[in-house]
Amino acid sequence: MLRSLYISNYVLIEHLNIDFSHGFTAITGETGAGKSVLLGAIALITGERADLSLIRNREKKCVVEAVFVLKNALPKKFFTENDLEVQPELILRRELLPGGTSRAFINDSPVNLSLMKAFGAMIIDIHSQHENLLVKDNHFQLNIIDSLAGNFALVQDYAEIFSDYQKIKSQLREAVEKDDAARKEYDYLLFQYNQIDEAGIKEGELKELETEQNILTNAGDILAHLDFCATALETGQNPLLLSVKELIQHFEQLKKHLPEAANWTERIQSIHIEMRDLLHEVEKQAATTEVSPQRLDVVNQRLDAIYSL
Repeated sequence: MLRSLYISNYVLIEHLNIDFSHGFTAITGETGAGKSVLLGAIALITGERADLSLIRNREKKCVVEAVFVLKNALPKKFFTENDLEVQPELILRRELLPGGTSRAFINDSPVNLSLMKAFGAMIIDIHSQHENLLVKDNHFQLNIIDSLAGNFALVQDYAEIFSDYQKIKSQLREAVEKDDAARKEYDYLLFQYNQIDEAGIKEGELKELETEQNILTNAGDILAHLDFCATALETGQNPLLLSVKELIQHFEQLKKHLPEAANWTERIQSIHIEMRDLLHEVEKQAATTEVSPQRLDVVNQRLDAIYSL
């Protein structure tokens, strides 16, 4: 029930404070008396849009404040969910500032306009012409029946229970969906595991196969380069090993006359040893490298099987 209405600096009203008695109140007057002005002020505290043209004196703020006696008209949950103190009275206040902005308050706590609109819609009905058509609306009919039967408290309790039920139902649906997703993920991972297990992949096998694939693919070029290196080192017209061996002989002779030649001899001997080791490795690689399309096919098939996992 609306207990009081305070209006300040709104349209034609400088200051107005109305206290409403218990029960039904009718405000009458001829056209232009200001009845619609009062309705417009009440509409402000229900979250309706406002503009500067509503401010009587543009140098001051406009204030509309209404006090309602609730008597369980609103569920306590509605207050607690919006961090508002539960009180026997509900005070809605709207302020229009000269700068063009507005502020909304519920029980002296600042709130956004959408929350004020939600509160206003639950406690105020502003009717206009042709709203007699609402009598055919099922929702409106149920509200009338509940009002006459005094079922508001029961309806509110049911609404809270139904809201909790909907939340639990939603949580259950999410849990079922997560469980289904987890089962699908498990089945997929199990399938992958079985595929890998059946493939019998050994540790390091992929790297070894890729290395072998590269060698087999380029076996012709590799053998040509290895042959050139072996020839240059030992079997060519001017083999490097023979030239280095001759250098060693000359350095040995120089040792007789130049003390520093002893160091030169040791260094060239080390080079000769390194070159012989290098020749051995080149010959070993050449012996194990072959052009084999059949083996390349086998390696490619194995790699394809691994890549498909």
